[in-house]
Amino acid sequence: MRLFFALWPNAAVRRALRFVQQRVAAGGARAVQTDYFHITLAFLGEVPDDRLPALLPIRKTVACPHVTQQLNRLGWFERAAVSWLGCNAVPVSLQRMQSRLAEHLVQLGFIQDAGPWLPHVTLYRKMRTPPDKLSFDAVEWQVEDYVLVRSVLTPDGPDYRLIGLD
Repeated sequence: MRLFFALWPNAAVRRALRFVQQRVAAGGARAVQTDYFHITLAFLGEVPDDRLPALLPIRKTVACPHVTQQLNRLGWFERAAVSWLGCNAVPVSLQRMQSRLAEHLVQLGFIQDAGPWLPHVTLYRKMRTPPDKLSFDAVEWQVEDYVLVRSVLTPDGPDYRLIGLD
C-alpha cells in the first residue's frame, strides 16, 4: 500500500480551493480533483499490509491542534511540474505536530524527508510553466484533524482512499 498522512479539508475549504484553482491559467496542465485536495504531513511510500496496525493508532498518539491555516501563496515546483497553493506562515502548534508525527514515524522505522515541511495543496499536475501572478482571497482552513490516506496510482492519476478512520 502506498500511504501518507494528510490534512483533509472540509467541503467549504474544498470549494474555496477550487475557486482559486479555476483562476489559475493552467494551459495543458491536469487539474487535481476537488475531492483530492489535501496537505501532506508525512509520506510513507509503499507499506506492507502487516505494518498498518502500527499506523492506525498514531492519530490518537500525535494529536492535531485546532488552528487556522491561511493558504495565501501561489507557487510552482518546476521539477515536479506542479502548481500549488501554500502559506507564508505555518502556525507553530501545527509545525510542532507535524514534527512529532515525523519523529514518531522514524521511531517506527519509516524514513522521512530531511528537508523542511512545506505545507501546500497541489492544484495542477504536469504544469510546464509557472502560474501567472494573480490576486485572490486567502483560503482559511480550520484544521482540526488529520487522516491516513492510501494512494492508488492509475493512468488518470492517483486515487485517494481514507483508511482507518474512527
